[in-house]
Amino acid sequence: MKKQRKRIYTALLCTCFLLSTASVPVSAAETEQEEMTTLSNRSGGAEVSAKDELTSALEDSNISKITLEKDIDISDALTVNRAVTLDLSGFVLRMTGEDSVIKVGQDGELTIADSDKNKPHKFAQHDGLWVLVSDDSTTSKTVKGGIITGGKAQKGGGVYVAPGGKLHMTGGSIVGCQAKDGGGVYLDNNDQTDASSEFTMTDSSIIGCTASYFGGGVTVNSACTFTMGGRSAVRSCTARSGGGVYISTSSANGNGVFTLHNGDIFLCTAAKGGGVYNDGSFIMEDGTIKNCTAGRDWSSGGGVFNHREFTMSGGTIGEEGKTDESHVYNNSFTSAIFTISGTAKIYANVANDSRWNADGGKIFGEVKNAVNSRFGAVIAGAGSTEFSGAVINNETGTIAGGVFTGSVTNNLGTILGGDFSQAEPLNGKLAITFEPNNGDNMQVDWEKEGVLLRAPTSEPTKEGHTFEGWYYDNNGVNTKWDFKTDRARYTMTLKAKWEANTYNVTVKDDGNGTASADAASARMGEEVRLTPMPNSGYHFKEWEVISDNVKIEDNKFTMPAAHVTVKAIFERNASSGSGGGGGGGTTYYTLTFETNGGGSMQAIRAARGKTLDLSAYTPMRDGYDFGGWYADKDLTQRITEIKLSGSKTVYADWKKREPDAVKNPFADVNAGDWFYRDVLFSYEKGLMSGMDAAAFAPYANTTRAQIAVIFYRMEGSPAVEGENSFADVVRGSGTAWFYDAVTWAQQNGIMGGYDNSSFAPNDPITREQLAAIFYRYAQYKGYDTTQGGMAIREFGDYESISDYAMGAMAWAVNTGLVKGDSNLLYPNGTATRAEIAAMLHRFVENGMK
Repeated sequence: MKKQRKRIYTALLCTCFLLSTASVPVSAAETEQEEMTTLSNRSGGAEVSAKDELTSALEDSNISKITLEKDIDISDALTVNRAVTLDLSGFVLRMTGEDSVIKVGQDGELTIADSDKNKPHKFAQHDGLWVLVSDDSTTSKTVKGGIITGGKAQKGGGVYVAPGGKLHMTGGSIVGCQAKDGGGVYLDNNDQTDASSEFTMTDSSIIGCTASYFGGGVTVNSACTFTMGGRSAVRSCTARSGGGVYISTSSANGNGVFTLHNGDIFLCTAAKGGGVYNDGSFIMEDGTIKNCTAGRDWSSGGGVFNHREFTMSGGTIGEEGKTDESHVYNNSFTSAIFTISGTAKIYANVANDSRWNADGGKIFGEVKNAVNSRFGAVIAGAGSTEFSGAVINNETGTIAGGVFTGSVTNNLGTILGGDFSQAEPLNGKLAITFEPNNGDNMQVDWEKEGVLLRAPTSEPTKEGHTFEGWYYDNNGVNTKWDFKTDRARYTMTLKAKWEANTYNVTVKDDGNGTASADAASARMGEEVRLTPMPNSGYHFKEWEVISDNVKIEDNKFTMPAAHVTVKAIFERNASSGSGGGGGGGTTYYTLTFETNGGGSMQAIRAARGKTLDLSAYTPMRDGYDFGGWYADKDLTQRITEIKLSGSKTVYADWKKREPDAVKNPFADVNAGDWFYRDVLFSYEKGLMSGMDAAAFAPYANTTRAQIAVIFYRMEGSPAVEGENSFADVVRGSGTAWFYDAVTWAQQNGIMGGYDNSSFAPNDPITREQLAAIFYRYAQYKGYDTTQGGMAIREFGDYESISDYAMGAMAWAVNTGLVKGDSNLLYPNGTATRAEIAAMLHRFVENGMK
């Protein structure tokens, strides 16, 4: 009764304020000025029934809660610059102007509540936009509770949240608002990494909103966060991309994040991403996405169009037993990663053109892997996801894990793993590749029990080698294939195994000294070192090659497929005297590193009398800290430099390290992964960090800017003076995290640009570019980079290596820094973060110096 009396008095007075806490009716004799003064001097809440009252209440810092007492029309923007609660109380707040929206400022924190959730309001639909109407036609739709409607803006048709602002919806609905981006709500960052906006939504709705471009319901800008829970809904919203929710990212600020704890996204539509378009981070823990549509086919992503990182551990997409076009598309661009696990269920169809971690959950709809033949697509991960619908793996697709209980068709794609014991039926063919290929590559019908293979009609040949048989990777063990008993169940590559023939090395002399080789015999491609030792009064002059045709440089040559005979030629010194190496000759000695359990290090060969600084040579050993070099085996004579008066050996000392307190923080890096130790090593040494606190993203590409930062960190992040010459790397907030690293890399000859003015910091790094960077860094550090050889020519794509990278790739292959895959180096392929971590581990720990 008290509430009803207040409304009667309000209607009589037209405009007045009523306190929501311990308020009393005002008399007709009170003036508007008296009411305003009374309100401003009180704390707590205020009840408003007119535009001016609402505006004044929002500006009054003494009022923490504002309650609508009737419908209010607003013709211009409402600005919130403080913490305040707006209780719609079942009424309508209607925006009637061109830019009449609610703007939450940098210091603002707005909570939208609704204490009357049952009051009905009627809306009609016009071109996707819901419009408030007074009539109750058969086509009108009812929305109950308090409403914010009619807003129009460039950003955020209902509510715009500025950088640093916060919006909470605990009740009410935003209905029929429109904008260029963010028809219902727009979360802005404006490239301010320390002032990102936030939006939490529980027991509330965004309905019938539209955007010309992005985010019909909500746009989540880079580094901003949107969390949806309770009985919330984003319904019947439309946009060009992201009918329900659009999530963006930027290289400077990182991903926007949308977390769906609970609630529904349904009946939304867009050209791409009818329910959600994710170009940032979408985390789905529960809730549903259903009855959403996009474009014409699966690759439009009616439910979810994933452009970057989509993690689904619970909830459902689509509806059980119903035809639902809320399909999921995992896009190829930027190496998108889709991870499904836990209790997640997808009843709609899924199209994959990138990385899919099948770590759990269940797929009931159809699956197409590698929809676009231009891109490779991989279904891998823990492999525990159940695929009960039909699966099609196209030619450029790879399946490495999963439990398949429906039909599976392989259109000459790659099958590396998975449980197909319950699949019915298996269709298509498996590709069997022989390397080297003598024209015997084959396609065989896929069968559960496996297929007997036909042995190649002729054995391959290789100069200087004997063919041992065809071998395959059997869970990490190189195993010989038995063509009589072994059966192929997956896509296979059988590689020829060769035993290099051994050839003799004969060293002669002219009688004025002696000479030797470091081995009396060697295999083709191995390096042979020669050591000349002149008699007193002579010095070494040159090597004479008697047979075969080899090139000797720096007293070394590469063994050909033939016996070799060389002769050492000595020359008398210009003046008599004792000691070797007088006159114009040079005597060389060898410094050998005994690492005592650490990683191996190449010996150093230098001229007699040269002093070597030992601080430039640091070995690595897991669980130990290097304690320095010693001149004796008993480690009693510590030295920091050594003068070569003869061939010498130095000995490493180690101090056992306390057990490493650093734990694996990454949910996507597991102990069984081939890169597990590599990632932890790079993380513990501070060379690489995660994409966020819990994700390393091992299969994601790495940009050129990120590589510059890694090598800059490896060098200790030295101070940088001057500027670089790149027009796309200038000082500013967008480049602050990599400016010094890129400048240092250019100044020291480690990284260049595509030309003198373009660095392209966001381009993914290729494998040959990475090898060249390691090569230049090794030279910068003064390491020996002369390890060439013929090993690189054994790879099938050797000729596709760019000329500038040929020497670097040869060095990287010969030192073991770069390892091929299936007899291919993929020099122009992009390097994943896991591959980079592995190369960093090998480079640092194995002492490639």
